[in-house]
Amino acid sequence: MEKKRIRWFLPSKYHQEEDRLNRMAEQGWQLKKVSGLIYTFTDTEPAYTYRLDFKAKLSKSKRQDYYSFLADTGIEKIGQRGKWTYFRKLKSEGAFDLYSDQKSKLQFLFRISNHLSNLFIIPLFLFTVFISEIISGITDQPALIGAIACCIIFFVFDFCLIIQIIELKIQRDQIKQKG
Repeated sequence: MEKKRIRWFLPSKYHQEEDRLNRMAEQGWQLKKVSGLIYTFTDTEPAYTYRLDFKAKLSKSKRQDYYSFLADTGIEKIGQRGKWTYFRKLKSEGAFDLYSDQKSKLQFLFRISNHLSNLFIIPLFLFTVFISEIISGITDQPALIGAIACCIIFFVFDFCLIIQIIELKIQRDQIKQKG
């Protein structure tokens, strides 16, 4: 039997997404594939442990080498959504972590933060363009309303990105304190 779920998660909450996938696996629902926002689960045995990875700037050949290396250790790639890749390993083989040492965990979180920081720039630029148009005195009311709406959208988007970047920094600081 199969079931599909629509899911989206915040980058700083990736660990909660892993926990959710692992709880579903404990209930007998194994992740079969990821396609956009749609997750497909099957009620099959054996149970798996799931992990997410974020790779922003790997060439296709290096990415393939990475997947091959993981496959040699019994880790299976389930699917990919954007820069996020979903992996699983048989639970009977014991728990696994893609990043087991402090340095690699920090690099992982930094890659996510860096990507979000890059996303921040374009809306910020567009926000300043629309603000300057508003200040310069748009006289056409529909254009003014559109410019204000765009400013609000870009501001909210960037505000959400800043919150994610701060949460990831807090996670990095916690790892450094434990180390």
